[in-house]
Amino acid sequence: MAISENQTCITVEAAEDLSASQYHFVYIHTDGKLKLSGEDSNNIGVLQNKPTSGQAATVCIAGVTKLVCAGALDAGKAVGSHSNGKADAHDASQVKTAVLLEASGGANEVVSAVFTGANGSIQDIAGVAAA
Repeated sequence: MAISENQTCITVEAAEDLSASQYHFVYIHTDGKLKLSGEDSNNIGVLQNKPTSGQAATVCIAGVTKLVCAGALDAGKAVGSHSNGKADAHDASQVKTAVLLEASGGANEVVSAVFTGANGSIQDIAGVAAA
């Protein structure tokens, strides 16, 4: 069961209708408003509510969040944004901004993930032994 906890959230005006994009990756557009992330977007966080254009959007910028997946993914997988704002790990060069805490069985499944931001140091953690 997907959970959200220990979050740091901010509020940003939605630039578009995001009412169908709860738990998707989002980014700040050049106009300072929030938009749904595309492939390799500079994700600022994960949308927590369902705002329409012009409404306040709540964005998890750090912590454990629910996240919609683009397909089947393993727990411990480092993920970034698919073209539709869903979590994906399609490319080694992709900007990774979260790590899945549980496996996704397929497209549109909601799982728990740790959002850490695009700091360039995120990698898969499944199977990594402690030193």
